[in-house]
Amino acid sequence: MRTPDRHVATPADPATDIPTGLANFHFRCLDSYRAMGMLMVFLAHCYFASFVQMRDTFIGPVLDRFDLGLPMFFILSAFLLYRPYVLAQLGDRPQPSYRRFVRHRIVRIIPAYWVALIALLAVGVLHAESIGEALSFFGLVQIYDSAKVFDSGFQPIYQSWSLATELSFYLLLPVWALAIRAATRRFPGSLRVRWSLTGIAGLYVFGVLFRAFIVWADAPRQAVLWLPAWLDMFALGMALAVISGHVALGATCPRPIEWLARHASVSWLIAAGLFVVVTLYRPDARPLTLTGREYMTRQFLYGLISVFWVLPAMFGDQRRGHLRSVLATPLMGFLGAISLSFYLYHVALIEQVQRWTGAAPFENNFLELVGIALPIVLAIAIASYYFIERPALRFRSPRRPGVPTPSPPSTR
Repeated sequence: MRTPDRHVATPADPATDIPTGLANFHFRCLDSYRAMGMLMVFLAHCYFASFVQMRDTFIGPVLDRFDLGLPMFFILSAFLLYRPYVLAQLGDRPQPSYRRFVRHRIVRIIPAYWVALIALLAVGVLHAESIGEALSFFGLVQIYDSAKVFDSGFQPIYQSWSLATELSFYLLLPVWALAIRAATRRFPGSLRVRWSLTGIAGLYVFGVLFRAFIVWADAPRQAVLWLPAWLDMFALGMALAVISGHVALGATCPRPIEWLARHASVSWLIAAGLFVVVTLYRPDARPLTLTGREYMTRQFLYGLISVFWVLPAMFGDQRRGHLRSVLATPLMGFLGAISLSFYLYHVALIEQVQRWTGAAPFENNFLELVGIALPIVLAIAIASYYFIERPALRFRSPRRPGVPTPSPPSTR
């Protein structure tokens, strides 16, 4: 077995079921994508709050598409979570423990989320109309009831719908991995990869078809938040995980990917060019309105942009190139580490600043809003990370005699 020196330098956990810790390599450059995605989503929400002022400016179409950060998060999540299953499948090793997987996911998200939810409800920034409605948010099942998601009178951390969608993916992933493993166990390695990618392609197509159904059929409005509507994004991350795992176990990297990995700036330029294209598809003049052609095109391009954007951090020598040296800086890594807490609090802070300034809905001053909300939410996110997230992460893996507890990556 060849050492995967073209991936990441150090394993995040030396005590793993996969030899040499391949399953838990920490892709250090990916932390910076969490930081960038975090700031993009924040600026996109500030743009929506300042829609009246910003919609006709030259920067408006760019800010409007900064919600790209969310699909990119889904792709990163699928890549990082599915890769250990790929390595187990292709390397004929035991499948990762389901119990351990569930424990990791719970301690990564639930403590920070519950504390944020309780804190914001306690200070009156958010409110619940009934105990049942509050429990739906604590259980991350609110996306299955449109009244709980779209009702302006009850929206505790309404952006947490994406965590509910991710939770659905967490439930699907081990089952999918087990099914693929059973279906391909008698195949040689190359056929396992082909059938795995074929199955993932089916997930992608299903996601696109489900989204088309939402747009052109009389589907429940909240269906845009369900996992099937985002399966294509998760499928892209899973496909990248299959290729990465295959290469890590000694296979030759596909030439187009290898070339883009060696020319990281070109990959980013392609992503930038596609991003310019997506800004030309202007949405409806009313904010948060879904239109068919624009929505379908946007989501397809978001997936394509994200792949070219994140590819240099998944493939190639992570120690080479000016771009990767910037991505791997401690500051970017730290911002990526606090991204979950930042995400949980940022909308509440934007709305609070709106109340402080007395601005009407969608009529905030964009620069004033960013200038006031950003430092406050950063301070809250840092406090949440150090006092809530990091202590909780110590419970991800039980201590083994003689093995130091690793510092876990900030995977979401």
